[in-house]
Amino acid sequence: MKKLTIKLSIIPIFLNLVIGNICPDEQDSYLIKRRILALYDSNEEKIAQKTVIAENAEVILNHLGFILDYQDVNLPLPEDKLMERYCGIMTWFQDSIMKQPEIYCSWLIKQIEHGKKIVILDQFGAFEDNLNKPTNETIIESVFEKFGVKYIGNETDNPLLIETVYKDEKMVEFERKLSMETSYYTQLKQIDPSLKVYLKLKRIDIPDSESCAIFSSKTGAMAIQNFTRYYNENNYNKQWRINPFLFFAENFQADGPQPVPDLTTYFGKRILFTHIDGDGFINGSLIDNTKLCSEIIINSILKKYIIPTSASIITGELLTGNDLPWIKGRKDLNAIAKSLYEIPYIEPASHGYTHPLDWKRKITAIIIPPYSDKFDSKNKSILDESRYESLNMNMGYISIPQDKMLHKEIIESIDYINNNFVADKTNKTKLFLWTGNCSPPDEALVLCAKHKIKNINGGDSVFDAEKNSYAYLSPVCKTVNGGIQVYTAACNENIYTNLWNGPYYGFRSVIETFKRTESPIRIKPANIYYHFYSGERFASVSALEEVYNFVISQDYFPIYTSKYIDIVYDWLITDIYRIEENGFLITNKGELRTIRFDNCKMFPDMQKSSGVIGFIHYQGSLYVSLDGSGEAKVFLTDTAPESIYLRESTCAANNIKIIDSIIHCEVSGFGPAKLIFSNLVKYNEYEIEFSKVLYKVKTDSQGNLTISLPEKPVVKIKMPLKISRVKQSI
Repeated sequence: MKKLTIKLSIIPIFLNLVIGNICPDEQDSYLIKRRILALYDSNEEKIAQKTVIAENAEVILNHLGFILDYQDVNLPLPEDKLMERYCGIMTWFQDSIMKQPEIYCSWLIKQIEHGKKIVILDQFGAFEDNLNKPTNETIIESVFEKFGVKYIGNETDNPLLIETVYKDEKMVEFERKLSMETSYYTQLKQIDPSLKVYLKLKRIDIPDSESCAIFSSKTGAMAIQNFTRYYNENNYNKQWRINPFLFFAENFQADGPQPVPDLTTYFGKRILFTHIDGDGFINGSLIDNTKLCSEIIINSILKKYIIPTSASIITGELLTGNDLPWIKGRKDLNAIAKSLYEIPYIEPASHGYTHPLDWKRKITAIIIPPYSDKFDSKNKSILDESRYESLNMNMGYISIPQDKMLHKEIIESIDYINNNFVADKTNKTKLFLWTGNCSPPDEALVLCAKHKIKNINGGDSVFDAEKNSYAYLSPVCKTVNGGIQVYTAACNENIYTNLWNGPYYGFRSVIETFKRTESPIRIKPANIYYHFYSGERFASVSALEEVYNFVISQDYFPIYTSKYIDIVYDWLITDIYRIEENGFLITNKGELRTIRFDNCKMFPDMQKSSGVIGFIHYQGSLYVSLDGSGEAKVFLTDTAPESIYLRESTCAANNIKIIDSIIHCEVSGFGPAKLIFSNLVKYNEYEIEFSKVLYKVKTDSQGNLTISLPEKPVVKIKMPLKISRVKQSI
């Protein structure tokens, strides 16, 4: 018999992922599993990253600390050994048909018996096979009975026959009310009295018809179709009905304090990262016809705001652009690129050689014969099949094999930037910003992993008045066997300006996304993401200034985009072990430095814990800051600590040592920095020694010491900071 290979979308090998369940250094400890198996049916949804789970639920599960692996239910289902890595299984099928429903149901029962939590959203998905043969009723009943309900059926989509018996508004009306929208009913009769029922319906034309439409049990949870989310097929609007934060946490997280590796926060502050796609670098500006868009951005934005920024260029443009009429004899593109990367807080990045628009079809934006050439009768059909056929722009076709194309667009473009524009050897880039549809083939991600090239783009998260739902936010990243694509945390101005057709001030709307992804739940870091062509018009530059001024007012923690990618990589491999009831061991590579406990009023025991430098309570959650050593033990207590700790900081504070109430540390960061230490003597003066400057600061009534470092930027290097008590107040 031919051996079948099970293919899962999992973490690539180069991250050195270790999957286990026992912490070797602690007896009676165990690994808190973070992986969820997401099942989908490729007969309904062809691509894992385009499924309803990926486009709606994954971002919420990421926020709760979970990593999703996708499995096509039509392929052989994972065996017991592989399933050991998972804490649970999730489905969100689109119909009731499955290729082998009885095999699936038997496998599902087995997973339930092995203790896996199962969450089933909308359709059960396995009532009949693809030849319309009904699934054995006994096995269907067995699955539902495992959840504590009896499947009876009696379906109707007539809202006039459906009555709401009970609803938990907090759980089932998260973003949209159910009023006049109870449009589906099927009877799931409660047989387990311990069920938590959040929505109970009945049919007014059938006696004894109460049904558990949304519920959770010891086994997991179910939400019948139409009650997971609202979706309008005419305008594609969508909103959550269930509260996914509560629903998923209740069913996938263990009881008690649950530590979550957090991607949004550094040293108690929200992360900010900024990156610029190279499009428009060589375009003329309408603001000043003697300037290029890149010059406007450099002088009006980048030199004005001391924010670490990853700025990319399209190398093919610089190789061919000098002959353009508005550039020839007037501008030196190489000199402009060099001046960009001489700014000390600008990180170089590549945006390709010819800016591919469709990576898989090899359609590109820049024609550089013989590498890329105009479409002809032989390859015109490729363009016709793509989303770019209707665009009014010159496009080319890359005729060389895909592997050579990927090498030239990624590896060679990065080498060209490093060899020609980056004078500082410590600033050489290994960063690539995806172009066009930002949907590279898996081979491109594998190539990046092989050459240790960090990459980002895609995702296009937005959350505002028009797209008013967490369902419009993207996951953290896409993983394939051998590579990772990190997604942006917000969309760029091309989307807000309708593909650069106006309104050209549209990018200021990203501020609304920043606000809604911060409150009431900090679910994403802030991400300023735009193109050099924003330097074309007064309105677009004004919008950029508005965005920059907003983020500066927020006291974010600014980092390079490459640093954010490092944090994502570390998030993927962070292991958390429970070593006692309220004690945890966290291991990673030290890039991810925040562990979050939601709905937690407890404190870290600063004496018993190790690798912990401070904490802050925010939005009902406890954010614990780690020292970056790669190993920390966090013990929680109900008693507030009395020892000095770092509450929050907009710059990195490393090697913190407290000797005789004198605080020593090294700080590094960008722009004006602010640190807050807690548990010092109340109403006392402390002497601050930093960068050969001495000054005094007084603590407040709570013993908090707020230190604002000098206005000059602290860039890259670690600088010593000393804090010592001067006198006690009278």
